[in-house]
Amino acid sequence: MIIRKAMLFGLLVSFSIKSFAMLPVVDAGAIANLIKNFNQLKSQYELLQQTYQNAQHQLEQVKQLTNDAEGHYGFGHFLNGEQDFNTRSWSPDNWKSALQGLSGGNPARYQELLNTYQQDHPVLSESNYEKGSSHDQATVYTQDINVNRAAMVNATYAFDDIKTHLTTIYQLSQKIDQAQNTKAAIDLNSRLLAEVAYIQAQNLKMQILMNQQMAQVNADTIAVKTASAKFNTLPEH
Repeated sequence: MIIRKAMLFGLLVSFSIKSFAMLPVVDAGAIANLIKNFNQLKSQYELLQQTYQNAQHQLEQVKQLTNDAEGHYGFGHFLNGEQDFNTRSWSPDNWKSALQGLSGGNPARYQELLNTYQQDHPVLSESNYEKGSSHDQATVYTQDINVNRAAMVNATYAFDDIKTHLTTIYQLSQKIDQAQNTKAAIDLNSRLLAEVAYIQAQNLKMQILMNQQMAQVNADTIAVKTASAKFNTLPEH
């Protein structure tokens, strides 16, 4: 009995040793390296994922900027059509036409102002004026009438037109909050600048009219002096 137990114990010991021999050898260093490599790969993946998300965000921003810079919103033609241009081009095309009482793009209004001026400033014809003066003085008188009429009519029209410009600028300013994106805002700003340019052109026109009047005064003085000199050089009878 004792022999049988000893043999059984020997067999168990032998089997246990063989079983442990079949188990894999655990390398702690290899496992540590594996864990380290895994963590590095995880960090790289997270970095790549963040980079991808940033690239996606930048792409969306570029698309938004592209959309903001495109489109037609009609601000260029707002209160700036062909009829509006003709109304702004009311003045004569040149100074000679202004002296002749000719109008520009709004003849009805211009003629109305001419008629008003003639009613408020009655004058003599050149021939009637010459009856009480000399021929040279009558010529200067007619020139003065034409210059003063042109300046007064144009100045009156420009003054009355200020209200129209102010109304247009106000209506354009009401569109500011309606600009859908950057392109629309730029278009609206350009339209406002165009309206300001129209006003500056009117200011320039008024300055030119003042210069024309001053030049005419000097021309009248020269004409009178010339006529006086001619008269003084006439032979005495």
